[in-house]
Amino acid sequence: MSPEQAIHLKVLPSTSRSQLAIATDNFYLDREANRCAEATLVWYRKYVGALVDWLTAQGVRGLSDVTASNLRAWLVSLQKPAWLTAPSITTHRQRGRFSISALART
Repeated sequence: MSPEQAIHLKVLPSTSRSQLAIATDNFYLDREANRCAEATLVWYRKYVGALVDWLTAQGVRGLSDVTASNLRAWLVSLQKPAWLTAPSITTHRQRGRFSISALART
């Protein structure tokens, strides 16, 4: 390989999609190829997709980056009401300005 070819190969644009997103798409394709029911495919896209979106928001890009702690944190996030994890409430809670016990009394 000439030096020009080596340089050319290095500058080829790589996909901006993460390894996690590519693996997820491959999983969906595999499930469809295995003739899963349409309802099952919809369930996978909804829940696996939500997990992948959450992991991506946490900065996880590769399959090897997914940890048991990531998965536990995601499960805990599913148990919290959506309003409780809103950015403004989360910020107040982190700064000590928000008390869940005060809301429970109302």
